[in-house]
Amino acid sequence: VAVSRVPTPAPWAEDPNFSGPLSPPAGMVLLTMISRVHDGLLLAASMQETEQSNRNFQEYHNQAKQLFRKLGDHSPNRCSLQAGTMTFHYLISQGICYLTLCEANYSKKLAFSFLEELQTEFWELYGKKISSVSRPYAFIEFDIYIQKLKKSYLDTWSKRHLSSINTELQDVQKIMVTNIEEVLQRGENLSALDSKASNLSTLSK
Repeated sequence: VAVSRVPTPAPWAEDPNFSGPLSPPAGMVLLTMISRVHDGLLLAASMQETEQSNRNFQEYHNQAKQLFRKLGDHSPNRCSLQAGTMTFHYLISQGICYLTLCEANYSKKLAFSFLEELQTEFWELYGKKISSVSRPYAFIEFDIYIQKLKKSYLDTWSKRHLSSINTELQDVQKIMVTNIEEVLQRGENLSALDSKASNLSTLSK
């Protein structure tokens, strides 16, 4: 049986003498979903239990599912989609989409670093099984790892994470940014939007 590695916790999570924030700072990861690109089948999901996420969970959950149905082989591998006071970030690797919803002020670098770590662990555990599953949330037990990883990213000033972001992730300004309403309501094609990425505004974080 495969065993997930336990992420290194943020400093405040274990050290009672840590002088940082006494509670998780704003900008946290609220929702994480993993799906198969070619058919949009949901493979795993996790939600942060907060008052705000509970209130808006269904709306964002539905938007994410609609987005998954619009993804295809020619969709950009990385994209950020603004959704009001929140931002969806997704990463596609080996036919799997890893998506997370964060408050808009959450570091874009950390969001994509989080997705990279998710992708590495998920593929290692389930890569050989993904093509054969047919029921939604076949790997829902992965939520345990997602929750642990989210806790380690709550401290947005974590030196461990800021120093571990690889060269590819350093240049996050090149990742396409658009509004999710353009994709969902207006029927914009993500591959078409990608071709216009040079004309889109980008997040500087």
